[in-house]
Amino acid sequence: ERINEVRRKALSRTEQHVQMNPDDSRALCLGAAQLLRMDRRDEAMEWARRAMESDPEEPMILYNVACVVAVSGQSEEAIGYLEKAINAGFGHWAWIDHDTDFDSVRDNPRFQALMARR
Repeated sequence: ERINEVRRKALSRTEQHVQMNPDDSRALCLGAAQLLRMDRRDEAMEWARRAMESDPEEPMILYNVACVVAVSGQSEEAIGYLEKAINAGFGHWAWIDHDTDFDSVRDNPRFQALMARR
């Protein structure tokens, strides 16, 4: 129950920040991840969409949206966002290697081909 309380407080602060800064793509990504962990998938996907609209070419935003989408179970879409992130200059391969958000797509041939590009 403690973790849920911490998540609710974190989300509340993020929501307040986003209300004051509606185009803060980083906050939108963080909020989307938190919403997803709280089983609020539709809201999480909406926040991720808003983050993409705010900053569609930013590698970190693309990476974070890929994480949210992967955790939500949309493997092909997640790999697409990850590919866009890499093509836009995201080069933190160790993050990808160790990020548990991508565990659900590691066996996907598209993911493996993407990882072979390093």
